[in-house]
Amino acid sequence: ISFQPISHFPITYSLFPIPHFPLLQMNPYTIDRAFKFSHLCPMTNPEKLSAIREQMKADGVAAYIIPSADPHISEYLPSHYKCIPFVTGFTGSVSTVVITQDFAGLWADARYFEQAEEQLKGSGFELVKLKVQHSPEYIQWLSETLAAGSTIAFDEKLISIALGELLQKQLAFQHIQFKHKDYLSPIWENRPPLPAQPAFLIADEHIGQSVSDKLAAVRKAMKQQNAKYHLISSLDDMAWLFNMRGADVSYNPVVLSFAQRKMVSLARVLTPLPLIKLTVPCLIMVQQKKVMLPSRQKVCF
Repeated sequence: ISFQPISHFPITYSLFPIPHFPLLQMNPYTIDRAFKFSHLCPMTNPEKLSAIREQMKADGVAAYIIPSADPHISEYLPSHYKCIPFVTGFTGSVSTVVITQDFAGLWADARYFEQAEEQLKGSGFELVKLKVQHSPEYIQWLSETLAAGSTIAFDEKLISIALGELLQKQLAFQHIQFKHKDYLSPIWENRPPLPAQPAFLIADEHIGQSVSDKLAAVRKAMKQQNAKYHLISSLDDMAWLFNMRGADVSYNPVVLSFAQRKMVSLARVLTPLPLIKLTVPCLIMVQQKKVMLPSRQKVCF
């Protein structure tokens, strides 16, 4: 039996009680895992990296990409989507993580060199210094590192269409395969939920242009482009178009939402939570109180 301070886990054996598991019937691996996922001893960054690699190996994935993004491809993220800080400990607003079985790198530009080197110490991740700001230089690294026919995985909700097309184009000659995988949720205990603060609308007299006027202008532009549908996903565009504000992202008055504009019908605002969030009853085709809906919410304008 070895005695170690509680801050020095993993341990071989322990005299600390583990509810419902008789100590003498547990092997060292079981005890280690029990503490690793407990509130007393949350997973370290190297343990998170190891857990991701275990999932990659089981799925036959050669490389896993974690971008600094949310489904709206925002720079400033709600806590639910702060994936890179969770995995690596790095808190800069822009970076990309790429994990293989023998390397884990964080690509960041010169603004974050000093910060990243400090925050990545002991994490299992290495800083890869970008030569050109905002350039996805890790794609070239992947092309030089991976074998032909390898599989790259990422959470497709966090990858823009432009980035997805660029990955396909630059790696096509190697016949790289792509998979949608979320390797963080299974290991992210107590992950912050999606924000649920109420949103609100700003009166037209405080804006200078009504929502109906803005929608008419969008419809006119759609007609010029011969477009039948227009999908809006950027949060600043949503805030402007619908005169809508919220507190879903710290220091940013935005609401996590999408909008679909059809040429001959109403615009629909879709929010990711199972609760209606807008607080203006005249714009919500449901009861005044919050109600549960079977899928995404639709607020018609």
